[in-house]
Amino acid sequence: MSTLYRSRRGNYATIVALLMAVLLGFASFSLDWFRIRAADQQIQYAADAAALAAVIEMTYGGTRGDAIQMADAILEENIVGEERGGISGAYTFGQYDWGNPDHEAAWNANAVPPNAIRVIAARNNSSGRGEVPLYLAPTFGGPDSAAVVGDAVAAIRAREICLVLDLTGSFLDEMDDARAAVLTFLDIVATQGSPGDRICMVTFTGGAELYTPLTLVEGNSDDIADTWDNLDICNFGPEHWLKGYSGSGWASTYAAFNAAVPWARDHPDMLGCNAGNELIPGWPADGETNGAGNQPFWWSSGTNQSAGLTTARQTLANSGNDTARKVIVIISDGEPTCVGAPPCQADRTDNGVFQSQLAQDAKMVVFSVSFNFPFNATQSAYMESLATPGSSYFYETPASEELPTILEAIARTIPTALVQ
Repeated sequence: MSTLYRSRRGNYATIVALLMAVLLGFASFSLDWFRIRAADQQIQYAADAAALAAVIEMTYGGTRGDAIQMADAILEENIVGEERGGISGAYTFGQYDWGNPDHEAAWNANAVPPNAIRVIAARNNSSGRGEVPLYLAPTFGGPDSAAVVGDAVAAIRAREICLVLDLTGSFLDEMDDARAAVLTFLDIVATQGSPGDRICMVTFTGGAELYTPLTLVEGNSDDIADTWDNLDICNFGPEHWLKGYSGSGWASTYAAFNAAVPWARDHPDMLGCNAGNELIPGWPADGETNGAGNQPFWWSSGTNQSAGLTTARQTLANSGNDTARKVIVIISDGEPTCVGAPPCQADRTDNGVFQSQLAQDAKMVVFSVSFNFPFNATQSAYMESLATPGSSYFYETPASEELPTILEAIARTIPTALVQ
């Protein structure tokens, strides 16, 4: 009896030993499998980060060499397999077609001008730290280590941006700051932009005009800046005053008025002060006179943000580039106003919100900048209603000297890159 028991006990020991070997094999396989999976994720994160850093370096005007140097620095800071750095990087510049839904087919290696970079990051026998070491697999005759590779494309997405600027007379004292703000914005876009970035400007009073058409920033930024440097409030020049007030005593005092008020001189490139007065029944068209020989004697036709938004939205919608990131930035110092009957102001107010919503429905982003001094709660609420929802799309200040800082912040906010 005891002999049989001892025999069975020996059989159990053999079975347990065999099972333990199998279990340890599964355990080693599982442990090393999870280690490799973790390293795969880590190397992919490293490739993503390096590609994004490289393409952002390009948007800041960096050369290909600068972009590669930045990517190398990022790879050196990443941890793969519990070890920092020692990751090799292979880099290819090319073009990414945002209009192609097939991401792999959208990548065109070595195409010029480049708007994208492909990064292949690796821990392998050619990298500084070699392959990722395994724990238990070698004990069971498996490999000592495993190679892991990450592949990422980061592409610059072309942007189409339209600034919508209030040129009504109420902006007189702040015009220098507004001009400095839009020039600062242009400088940031030109410095950080992609080769396909385009920009335009719409100016408005009671009506709106496309002051500068949608223009490629690269190679044209100096010409655009020269045009924007001439920005001023709407034209209160001699033609308007002499025709508008010839029958009301103003003509005889115009010379003294013009000398005392420098902003009342001609600005031929500016939007006419009476733009939009077709909204006021009974008054003649711009450049004509009424029965008494006079044009309407108002300085401007009010403030019409909706006209500016309409022109900007239509310009971007008809740009011919459906894949560009489209952005509108409106800058104003007042709520909608009209010289005509009260329904005109209500129409302008409602249509401004409607035009902004149409833009957002078309995947455009609307930034709204309100110069609000003295503070007007109605203006604040209205200008905020024009912006894409979210605290990062509405800016307000009582100090016009802050406008350049605000426009710089917006220019740096508009994204230019995406990791695929």
